[in-house]
Amino acid sequence: MAVESPRLINMSPHLTETVYDLGLEAQLVATDVASNFPEAVKDIAKIGSGLNPNQELLLLYQPDIILSFAPSLTLEKLQQTQAVDIVISQPNSVPTLFDDWRKILEIAQKDPQKKLEIEEKLYALETEWRTTTTSYENKGTKNIFFLISAQPLYTLSDKAFLSQALKACNTHNIFADIEQVSFIVNPEDLLLKQPEIIIHGYNVAESNGKERAKNEVMQHFNKLGIKLEPQQLVSVDVDILHRPTMRFMKVLPEICTDIHAAQAE
Repeated sequence: MAVESPRLINMSPHLTETVYDLGLEAQLVATDVASNFPEAVKDIAKIGSGLNPNQELLLLYQPDIILSFAPSLTLEKLQQTQAVDIVISQPNSVPTLFDDWRKILEIAQKDPQKKLEIEEKLYALETEWRTTTTSYENKGTKNIFFLISAQPLYTLSDKAFLSQALKACNTHNIFADIEQVSFIVNPEDLLLKQPEIIIHGYNVAESNGKERAKNEVMQHFNKLGIKLEPQQLVSVDVDILHRPTMRFMKVLPEICTDIHAAQAE
């Protein structure tokens, strides 16, 4: 007898992408309002913000599994009254990202053949990541700075997934040891550390978004007293850069190439 597929609700854009990547989209009944990729998700019902979902809508769509990036009082209350599994996915490294994908696949995919096909897909992607990591082991380490926002000057520590993931490129985050995941940087500290590479995001929906973002970053750093060359900027679609997804993992080798391009010139 076929086992009924569980109904899914996602509370975060990266988890919505994950559902599609794992071939579970037919089971998706609702998402948070920020989920915007892939295009098909725009036709899926919305339950409000992932931080503050509409409780009535959560009940209306009768999920069997809710995927969230963090625990919340709303979800705890729902779990006390409804037969629903809550899965939290906030990976802080590439290995934990693959662990989360396999956990979601295990509990949500009831078709053995489909599960096997996705497992093979995950294995191939994981192998590619290990190959990328190995290929950069003997290259010079690049000191990098993650520019999350310019005003105020916001960045990430090594506690962030993005910082850990880019270690595959043989990089060193100049603010690796800060206790907070994200924080405001004193411009004087940035001047002292002199990063070789700046990692920043840009909005692909904007006309000439990449070039505009690059120019703005260079102008801002120039005002701080740091003169940058264009090859010191690594510009990535902001949604890909800040979401732990298969899209990010597939772009990672390209990011590594860009980080080390300045060394080859």
